[in-house]
Amino acid sequence: MQKQVKIGVFDSGIGGKSVANAITKALPEVEVLFRNDPEHVPYGSKPVTEIYGYVRPILQGLVDDGCEILVIACNTVSTTLAPRLRQDFSVP
Repeated sequence: MQKQVKIGVFDSGIGGKSVANAITKALPEVEVLFRNDPEHVPYGSKPVTEIYGYVRPILQGLVDDGCEILVIACNTVSTTLAPRLRQDFSVP
């Protein structure tokens, strides 16, 4: 049996759910895990260090759940933290 790839999708709100659904539709053989952060949304006005403190454990949880690819579907996170998160995680 071939190993099933898991992709983790993160957004601060629920907009990233459409990204997760699009991946599932395009790649039905892939398991997609979606996580968001309803407790702290919206991120836009928060300091980057504070956002990092919310996001890093969520992404670590996706990696711990077996995700081999992480998709950041949150504009604030992708524009402010992408380089730092790429250093933190060995998954693309």
